Amino acid sequence: MAPRIDCHLHIWSGDHERFPFNRERGGSPNFNVPPGPEGRCGTAEELLKAQTDVNVAGAMIVQPVHHGFDHSYVTDVMRRYPGKFKASLVIDPHLPPAAAAAEVERLHGLGWGGVRMKPGLWPEGSTPFGDATARAVFSKCAELAMPIGILASFGEHAETLETLAASFPRTPIILDHFGSSLGAYGSTEWEQIKAFSKFPNTHVKVSGTAWLPESADAAKQATLDLMGCYGADRLMFGTDFPKYPKIVADGGYQSIWNTFDSWAAETLSAAETSALTGGTVGRLFGFDGFGANL
Repeated sequence: MAPRIDCHLHIWSGDHERFPFNRERGGSPNFNVPPGPEGRCGTAEELLKAQTDVNVAGAMIVQPVHHGFDHSYVTDVMRRYPGKFKASLVIDPHLPPAAAAAEVERLHGLGWGGVRMKPGLWPEGSTPFGDATARAVFSKCAELAMPIGILASFGEHAETLETLAASFPRTPIILDHFGSSLGAYGSTEWEQIKAFSKFPNTHVKVSGTAWLPESADAAKQATLDLMGCYGADRLMFGTDFPKYPKIVADGGYQSIWNTFDSWAAETLSAAETSALTGGTVGRLFGFDGFGANL
């Protein structure tokens, strides 16, 4: 069995003097956890405490919206907890192509293992994922073996993403949170996500607060559906800690893992469970000891 790893979560600093929030560059004013003292629930230390209770060995951190394009806090966390975390940077699509590629390379040198792209950050009037900056980043990620995570409603960008998947077959592409389309399960958009599996460099995070106990039935059904076309070794499970305070309070992080574990024990093979809970993300992001059994 591969060690257990949360494939998708966020952390942010409680030390706002050393690591200030930077919402004006990359931050969304609609993020569910507002800046301020309550932001301390998102620290690395709070995460590690929660993970201990469910035997989770590490995490794939996605740069938090609170810090915008300032990647210094997560860089510091990776330095302080070597081998425990990998991370995906958020690229600024306003950068010229060469500068964007250089920023990816710079952060890769500091231990960052992936890139995240969000369509809402693209300049007004441009095509998200479809410009020279995106292509430069895809090319650099192919060179550095860095996966690119896409946070977008897949149906809105399917054609552009299919072009990128075909043009950059050495760049792993990951659709975050069921392709942001779990609510469209069974629709044309959902069928597009399944058809995206024809590109062998594509993967899906079956992740997010859909796994809260009261709402997990849809996530379970969708995961099985995706396994039919992607296979377990191109899917990965994550919590999206701590997007909602509920995930942190009253053992919410642990309850998400417990919900998944109970379902997996009844439904999946040991090899499938191992892939979803550590093997896939470990292989893609280079965690030592991960994915060896796949």
